[in-house]
Amino acid sequence: MLHDSSLLFQYVLKGTITQALLNWYGHYARKLPWRAPYGKLQDPYIVWISESMLQQTMVATVEPYFARFMTAFPTLVDLARASLDDVLRLWQGLGYYSRARNIHYTAHILLKDHEGMFPNNAQHLQELPGIGPYTAAAIASMAFGEPVVAMDANVTRVIARLFALSDRKYCAQHAQNLCPAKYPGDFNQALMDLGAQYCRAHQVVCTLCPLEMFCLAYRENQPFMYPYPKEKAEKRTRYALFFCALSGGHLLLERRPEKGLLGGLYGLPTTPWTETLQNTTPIDTPIKTVQWLLLHEITHTFTHFRLHAHILYAQVPWREKGNEERFLWVPYTQLAHYGIPTVFKKALKHDLIAKISKIQKE
Repeated sequence: MLHDSSLLFQYVLKGTITQALLNWYGHYARKLPWRAPYGKLQDPYIVWISESMLQQTMVATVEPYFARFMTAFPTLVDLARASLDDVLRLWQGLGYYSRARNIHYTAHILLKDHEGMFPNNAQHLQELPGIGPYTAAAIASMAFGEPVVAMDANVTRVIARLFALSDRKYCAQHAQNLCPAKYPGDFNQALMDLGAQYCRAHQVVCTLCPLEMFCLAYRENQPFMYPYPKEKAEKRTRYALFFCALSGGHLLLERRPEKGLLGGLYGLPTTPWTETLQNTTPIDTPIKTVQWLLLHEITHTFTHFRLHAHILYAQVPWREKGNEERFLWVPYTQLAHYGIPTVFKKALKHDLIAKISKIQKE
């Protein structure tokens, strides 16, 4: 519900809120490697890569990944000409690997069908794989100056509190009403900074907020009431067996299917991830009859479920050739060259190789 709407409407008409926000951003914007100076447009490639990395990922986590990625692929052409394996390897540890697959695929599309140029508005940007409304608005506003708001969780929270909106569905229109024709990219980044630094979900620092005098949630002294929290679905648990097969200093890796969770990445062969633990052996691997020993168990949390895995070990006396496009024997010394997701790294921790070596000697 909107309170004191006539007074607030006068502020909106005069652009007071927007100007206060932009003035604050001009002085106190976070210094981030992908940001252009205040009042300047940014390269759309830089905006695209940074915003893709920042989805559901903290800024501090993204900064070193962004630096390495831009060193390896400084331009769209460099990214399009790289192999997917190279892209996934640099993405290793960021999670949500579909983002990496999408930017690699989209780079090819931009080079082939758009002469290496990005569409200059949010509507056409959304036609590209992996670019949704938020990323499209971020690129359009920060790189091309289109007055459109990039609505993420931080921006939604700031707008909801500013206008005392319990329902999130009204936030986008209120934000768009504030968005200026000039410096819309700075406007979006200012809202992001406020939400990340001072108007956080469970902590507020209203005295440092440039919108304090306009904020209806602050007037009510109930900022945490807005917006009304979403109901969190209970995470289900899935189960799997991970197979750690070693032979002569080599570890067997499986390349996962391109589509689906962790698509295109290398990991340990596994059973299907199901709601009950299946006592089976890996399907279609070059492993025939061997004795599997239980080493340890891990639990790993994904966005929508938890995975509980039993890690089984077997010493294989020979390395049979099989489906080499799917299975690969990799020397221990070369494991770092493969894009192994965190869940499999966790399975290989606890000095696993040393433990296996000890078992082999017994």
